[in-house]
Formats: sequence, structure tokens, C-alpha cells
Amino acid sequence: MLDPLALNIISVGFGLLLLLAAVHKLSSLRKFRSTLAAYELLPEMLISPVSILLPIIETLLGVAWLLAIQPVFVALASAVLLAGYTSGIIINLLRGRIHIDCGCGTVRNAGSDQQLSWGLVLRNSLLITAALTASLPVRERATEWVDYVTLVAGLLAIVLLYGAANQLLNNEAAIGTWRNRRD
Repeated sequence: MLDPLALNIISVGFGLLLLLAAVHKLSSLRKFRSTLAAYELLPEMLISPVSILLPIIETLLGVAWLLAIQPVFVALASAVLLAGYTSGIIINLLRGRIHIDCGCGTVRNAGSDQQLSWGLVLRNSLLITAALTASLPVRERATEWVDYVTLVAGLLAIVLLYGAANQLLNNEAAIGTWRNRRD
């Protein structure tokens, strides 16, 4: 059984992650549409509708995570969404197409896209595992004041780890590009 504190950390973390990803996509919809097309997974006629639909789904799931609306369904739907994104990344990695912006919506340095990598597959796999974990039954217990402190500390730790992981992925891509220029 899952402790309610763990569920709260996962829920707030996913809620914020999905809302930030949706805002990123909607704030530069033209760029996201271009990124989606670069994956070469959808027919041209579906690129525009899907580029609008995906951030709407992310927004709905993000809000549902934060408001604890249908938590099991939201956890499973989030895992399916992430599995879809991860499948697109894997397909393009196997095609050798690594120089595509992942379209993940992560905060990064201006002008540097987060390119496809097996590190993104690993990161997304961990996120899928976390989403599926949130679908487990939750143990009933009273919430204490220390739980709120732990929630904030846990979220801060997750944000820092997620940011560090993304920076490592960006560094890996930058170093790879640098090495390719030297060869």
C-alpha cells in the first residue's frame, strides 16, 4: 500500500510537470507543431490538431493530479501519455534521428533544444513508473504537520533532481555535438 504522503508528492509533482509542459507547448505552438512534425510519426493532416490536443490533455491531467480527481484513472492516463511520448523517442532513436528537439517542455538555456537520447527514455521510464505507483491503493492515516514539511522538502528534492537530470541530458547532447565537430 502507498503512503498518502508519497501519493501527494507524486500528485503535486506530476501536476506541476504536466502544467509546465502544456504551457511550454501552448506558448510556442508553432515550434511545437514543427517538433511534432519532425518526429515523422503522424500524417501531415494530423499534425495541427494533435499539436493542440496534446497540451490540452496535459493541462487536464495536470489539473486532475493537483485536485485529486479520479487519481487512479489520471495516473494510468499519464503513464499512457508518457509511454506514447517515449515510443516516439525510441522509434526516432532507432531510425538514427537524434537531432530532434524532444518537445518535452523542460526549462533550458535559450536556443538549446533537448535532443533525443536514451537518457530521455530512461527518464520517461522512471516517470511512467512513478505514475503507475500512484495508482496503487493508499493506506489510510492521519496527516500530521511533519507531512507538510516532508511534502515541501520532497517536492524540492524532486525538482532539483529532475532539473539536474535534464541538465545532464543537455550536457550530453552538447558534448556529443562538440565531439562531432572535432572529428
